[in-house]
Amino acid sequence: MADQVKLLLNVPQKNNEVEVEQMINPLVDDDINMTDRNGNTALHYAATSGEHNVVAALINARANVDLAAKDGSTPLYMAAENGHHEVVAALINARANVDLAEKDGSTPLYMAAENGHHEVVAALINARANVDLAAKDGSTPLLMAAENGHHEVVAALINANATVDQAMKDGSTPLLMAAMNGHLEVVTALVNANATVDKAYEHGATPLYMAAGNGHLEVVTALIAANATVDKAANGATPLFIAAEKGHLEVVRALIAANATVDQASNGGFTPLMYAAAGGHLEVVTALIGADATVDQAANNGGTPLMFAAENGHHEVVTALINANATVNLASNDGSTPLMYAKQNGHHEVVTALINANAGGKVVKKLEGTPEGGGVGGVLGAEYRAGDGKKSRKRRTKKSRTKGGKKSRKQRKRTTLKGGKRMTLKRKKEAIMIEKIKKLYLPNN
Repeated sequence: MADQVKLLLNVPQKNNEVEVEQMINPLVDDDINMTDRNGNTALHYAATSGEHNVVAALINARANVDLAAKDGSTPLYMAAENGHHEVVAALINARANVDLAEKDGSTPLYMAAENGHHEVVAALINARANVDLAAKDGSTPLLMAAENGHHEVVAALINANATVDQAMKDGSTPLLMAAMNGHLEVVTALVNANATVDKAYEHGATPLYMAAGNGHLEVVTALIAANATVDKAANGATPLFIAAEKGHLEVVRALIAANATVDQASNGGFTPLMYAAAGGHLEVVTALIGADATVDQAANNGGTPLMFAAENGHHEVVTALINANATVNLASNDGSTPLMYAKQNGHHEVVTALINANAGGKVVKKLEGTPEGGGVGGVLGAEYRAGDGKKSRKRRTKKSRTKGGKKSRKQRKRTTLKGGKRMTLKRKKEAIMIEKIKKLYLPNN
């Protein structure tokens, strides 16, 4: 018996009908369905490799067409996954169950759709496969075809009345997956099938947000034309915000032309201009300034676009902001200025540009109404690393150690005179630092 099973499992390596029949005919019904250690039968192997003649002979010998391997895969599942449409047709004609799923919930139609096997998809649809049957994560055949850009398969599933807005457990829809990957034909087909253009996944990201973040201009344009909401935010960040952060200039321009709000801030108070400045995206910064973005708008931590550009050494961006009348002495909540950030990070050209723009004069503490919080803290780091601009423990405990936070008598007396005016020790140190900076970077001054 063992030898017979071994020969039987080698049947798919033969494609001569006469030889196949000679090997199969002597075997009894139980032998034809013998399995290997993974639960695969001879029919599994033949279906996987697409050997139509062998499959036909095994079916004629009454092989079980629905016998599943240990992972739940059937011969039809394997044939569909690999795009063997003749084998699929033969198994369907042998009344194989078209909706039997693997352990992860994926069906033969799901696998054919994911891999773009249009003829197999058509055959399974004609055999009344359930077009909306989802895997355990909620993904459907339509979603998988959309994600991978198989527009012919998408069209076939839509024509078979697949639910265009059926989402995964995380909320991702076929349109979102197509937009994220830049598949314009698929996006167009789904929009024309009345897919909801603003349907977001669990973190709030919409198809437009995903397309903007990945720089897919044509998809962005198509979604705007389909009346997608240009200012709908994900965790406070809009499509314009994410496009500006990534430096996608043409997408930024398209969103501005669609009347996106250029100053709409994220949960931490950060604007598209701040992120573009931090990333050194000069053309994006210029486009946002041209669209009347507020150059001095401050984040919750008091940071401004100029501070972020200065801290990261983006000289051209600093120059553009200065030319747009950004306030060079505007300070963050901890009292730091663009000049201080540039000096601390050794950005010589930026220091020079700021001093030439009269940086180092009277420090403006912060914009009126700016929420309390910590300093800029490493280029927009407050929002994602320090919790919406809250002060670090080190900064909080650096206050006066006297009761109630009041200055001691000794601290109150620590003042000096300069030009007939009283100056605190902190201001005196700042003045000395600025003089040193000027001598170091501007020796002729």
